[in-house]
Amino acid sequence: MADEVDISTDRILRAAEERTAAIRASLQGEGQDWCEDCGEDLTPERRKAAPWAIRCAPCQGVFEEKGRVWA
Repeated sequence: MADEVDISTDRILRAAEERTAAIRASLQGEGQDWCEDCGEDLTPERRKAAPWAIRCAPCQGVFEEKGRVWA
Protein backbone atom coordinates (compact mmCIF):
# COMPACT_ATOMS: atom_id res chain seq x y z
CA MET A 1 0.00 0.00 0.00
CA ALA A 2 1.35 3.40 -0.98
CA ASP A 3 2.27 5.74 1.81
CA GLU A 4 1.89 9.52 1.86
CA VAL A 5 5.39 10.10 0.51
CA ASP A 6 4.73 7.86 -2.50
CA ILE A 7 1.45 9.60 -3.22
CA SER A 8 3.07 13.04 -2.95
CA THR A 9 5.93 11.98 -5.18
CA ASP A 10 3.49 10.70 -7.80
CA ARG A 11 1.60 14.01 -7.74
CA ILE A 12 4.82 16.01 -8.11
CA LEU A 13 5.99 13.86 -11.02
CA ARG A 14 2.60 14.12 -12.74
CA ALA A 15 2.61 17.92 -12.39
CA ALA A 16 6.16 18.10 -13.77
CA GLU A 17 5.14 15.98 -16.76
CA GLU A 18 2.17 18.27 -17.41
CA ARG A 19 4.35 21.38 -17.24
CA THR A 20 6.92 19.79 -19.55
CA ALA A 21 4.22 18.88 -22.06
CA ALA A 22 2.83 22.41 -21.96
CA ILE A 23 6.26 23.94 -22.48
CA ARG A 24 7.04 21.60 -25.37
CA ALA A 25 3.72 22.38 -27.01
CA SER A 26 4.24 26.12 -26.63
CA LEU A 27 7.72 25.91 -28.13
CA GLN A 28 6.37 23.98 -31.09
CA GLY A 29 3.44 26.33 -31.47
CA GLU A 30 1.06 23.40 -31.51
CA GLY A 31 -1.45 22.36 -28.92
CA GLN A 32 -4.23 19.83 -29.07
CA ASP A 33 -7.73 19.84 -30.44
CA TRP A 34 -9.07 18.49 -27.14
CA CYS A 35 -8.65 19.35 -23.47
CA GLU A 36 -6.05 17.32 -21.60
CA ASP A 37 -8.23 17.32 -18.46
CA CYS A 38 -11.89 17.08 -19.46
CA GLY A 39 -11.52 15.70 -22.98
CA GLU A 40 -13.83 18.28 -24.57
CA ASP A 41 -12.86 19.87 -27.88
CA LEU A 42 -11.06 23.18 -27.57
CA THR A 43 -13.12 26.03 -28.99
CA PRO A 44 -11.90 27.85 -32.10
CA GLU A 45 -11.52 30.98 -29.96
CA ARG A 46 -9.25 29.12 -27.53
CA ARG A 47 -7.17 27.65 -30.37
CA LYS A 48 -6.81 31.12 -31.92
CA ALA A 49 -5.91 32.83 -28.65
CA ALA A 50 -3.50 30.11 -27.50
CA PRO A 51 -2.50 27.74 -30.33
CA TRP A 52 -0.24 25.89 -27.90
CA ALA A 53 -3.11 25.17 -25.46
CA ILE A 54 -3.62 21.67 -24.15
CA ARG A 55 -6.57 22.59 -21.90
CA CYS A 56 -9.84 24.42 -22.39
CA ALA A 57 -10.04 27.82 -20.71
CA PRO A 58 -12.06 26.62 -17.68
CA CYS A 59 -9.72 23.67 -17.03
CA GLN A 60 -6.65 25.88 -17.50
CA GLY A 61 -8.05 28.24 -14.88
CA VAL A 62 -8.48 25.37 -12.43
CA PHE A 63 -5.00 24.06 -13.25
CA GLU A 64 -3.41 27.45 -12.61
CA GLU A 65 -5.40 27.98 -9.42
CA LYS A 66 -4.23 24.60 -8.04
CA GLY A 67 -0.63 25.56 -8.74
CA ARG A 68 -0.78 28.72 -6.66
CA VAL A 69 0.65 28.75 -3.18
CA TRP A 70 -1.18 31.05 -0.81
CA ALA A 71 0.86 32.56 1.98
